[in-house]
Amino acid sequence: MTEIKSAYCLQCKEVRRFERRGVNHVLHLLLSVFSLGLWVPLWILLALCPEVFHCMACGAEFIKLPDGYVGRKG
Repeated sequence: MTEIKSAYCLQCKEVRRFERRGVNHVLHLLLSVFSLGLWVPLWILLALCPEVFHCMACGAEFIKLPDGYVGRKG
């Protein structure tokens, strides 16, 4: 699952689309089954700590500041 939002990117100096990839639960279920459950703790950790958003043009990370949304060099 991919989540996309628009925001101003400081590196590109314009509004860009930012993307964040979610956890592939089917893959992690298969890994958990084939590893006899040893993969489950890692799957839980990955699901609880989502990836940050990145600018789709330059790769800058998405951060939120008090004056609005910006991207910083990542």
